Amino acid sequence: MSRVRTLSFLASIVILGAIVRPAAAGPDPVSAAWRARAELATKKLVGPGLDACDRAVELAFQHPEEKVTGSRRAFFLSIEVDGKAMLVTYSYEKERLETFAMLALPPGWFALQKADSKTLTVLLSDGSKCALDLCTDGPTADGPCAEKRAR
Repeated sequence: MSRVRTLSFLASIVILGAIVRPAAAGPDPVSAAWRARAELATKKLVGPGLDACDRAVELAFQHPEEKVTGSRRAFFLSIEVDGKAMLVTYSYEKERLETFAMLALPPGWFALQKADSKTLTVLLSDGSKCALDLCTDGPTADGPCAEKRAR
């Protein structure tokens, strides 16, 4: 339990310590990808067939929180199901994705990632008993996360 609090505290420091990014003046492929993913989320949310986990992911992508510090920026997603929230971030150095990090994972949620997979799967064993998938390569508005094929 204290590990979750520590992660939440660290995430709060990261969020509070960052500066909100002003609107970009020129073409920005990272912002364009995140805008496209937000638009896709809006479309998915009006459609049928979303379970609690799918809905939570789409709501998070609909309104990511962007923070900028110098040439680094991060997009934070708070994925909330049944009053519990998972916090993840995609961090970029200029236009290059540097890290995907899970900053908080509530008790009763389990994260797993297969070897050579770019997809992080989170299973919720309490409440909704559903699963969600996140691509560690970015927002991927154009389809499912690309997987490495073993040869």
